[in-house]
Amino acid sequence: MRQALYRKYRSNSLSDVVGQDSIVKTLTNSIKDSKISHAYLFVGPRGVGKTSVARIFAHQINNLEYKLEDNHVDIIEIDGASNRGIDEIRDLREKSTIAPSYAKYKVYIIDEVHMLTLPAFNALLKLLEEPPAHVIFILATTDVGKVPETIISRTQKFIFKPHEIPTIVSRLNYIAKKEDIVVSEDALSLIAELSEGGLRDAINILDQLSSMSKNIKVNDVSELIGLPSEKEVNFIIDGVLHKTLNTNKVFTKIDELANSGTDIKVLVSSMIKNMKNRLIDDNIEPSEAKIIIKLIWKLLEIGNKPYFKDYLKIILSEELLDIDKPVNQYSDKKIKQIPDMLVKDNSKKDASIVKLDKTVTEKVDIKSVWDQLLKNLKNSHTTLYSTLMMSKVSFIDEDTVEVMFRYKFYSNQLNNSKNFKIISDILTELGASNIKIISSFDKELVLEKNQPEDNDIISDTKATIDTKEVFEVFKGAEFFQGDSEIS
Repeated sequence: MRQALYRKYRSNSLSDVVGQDSIVKTLTNSIKDSKISHAYLFVGPRGVGKTSVARIFAHQINNLEYKLEDNHVDIIEIDGASNRGIDEIRDLREKSTIAPSYAKYKVYIIDEVHMLTLPAFNALLKLLEEPPAHVIFILATTDVGKVPETIISRTQKFIFKPHEIPTIVSRLNYIAKKEDIVVSEDALSLIAELSEGGLRDAINILDQLSSMSKNIKVNDVSELIGLPSEKEVNFIIDGVLHKTLNTNKVFTKIDELANSGTDIKVLVSSMIKNMKNRLIDDNIEPSEAKIIIKLIWKLLEIGNKPYFKDYLKIILSEELLDIDKPVNQYSDKKIKQIPDMLVKDNSKKDASIVKLDKTVTEKVDIKSVWDQLLKNLKNSHTTLYSTLMMSKVSFIDEDTVEVMFRYKFYSNQLNNSKNFKIISDILTELGASNIKIISSFDKELVLEKNQPEDNDIISDTKATIDTKEVFEVFKGAEFFQGDSEIS
């Protein structure tokens, strides 16, 4: 099987790593001087070398030769996205007490560590506070803002910066010569620019292009990536800034580009770059600069949104129709409906605004939504309400709630399809369908005493609810008395 270029040319030692000189120097010196920390945090965007450096460093501190296919028993890689719960971290904590089999250190590399749940972070914190002498942790993340400060403060933090264009071009040139690929300088520069600082992405683009041709021109790059022409980008931006377009023309143009193979995410990136260049023009009017800045902010916000094309249509239509609503106030579920409801001409502007407002989900306080959800459940689904009252609720961010139980039984019940649909339907009615609920359990959880109106909630539930309803909602689960152990 052919080996992908990014794997074939991945660094095998710290001295081979490109574009992260200060980090490489610091880590190399720490090995040389035997000043190894018990925990490291590697921060940076994807494709800049975090996990590669972590693997190499893990091998070098153990005096092991590193090869890409290595799978050393004492160097354990964990994906934080799929091992994010407290049980996985507890398991890690138990296994970490076991001495290394062959190496000097047992090294745990946890990628995308920001995906861990709050209870998992708490369990990890205990381990970082009192780590076994033979264990080293290397945590990697693309979103350090979601990593608790208590975790960060117990690590040595290294910030991996996006690679500069000359660095990427130089590396691509080296690989192209090794692989007998002819690439024009313009093509190399465009690949480097499109990779947005990610060397791995740049090498992947080169790899794809080499499958098409061994003589790569700049037009080949544009065709593969779905890059819009400068003329098309200017047409959209000028039309929005100067109100020479209406919503129908904007929608039609974006659909035409998408149907012709243009990647809409690349289109957005091109629009942002174009508008940034306009901002530094000395002749720009202050009023136009204000609109450009607002548009750039909104375009930057939609980076990880679903229905990407429709978000772009709405953002541009907002400007055409003078609607000033931040894009994050829209419900993902309803975003698809909005383009079809907008009018086709600015002459009907007032009517379109009314329709748009009816479809928009206003930004709401997540705690208020949760309180209202509980009230609705108390009136209509008493058993489910009672279950939630035996949990500890944490508001992780503006659209994520973590519900933690002491027993796995309750967590499972909350996650069953019927109960999940009940909650989802109520959140939709409240105009908060974007809110996510994460369910977990912790046997060491200590619940705060319930409010007076909720005292003895189990007895109250048993007295007021029909047994048939219990069997229907919980699929035959039995009542339990007091604080009996359920797992």
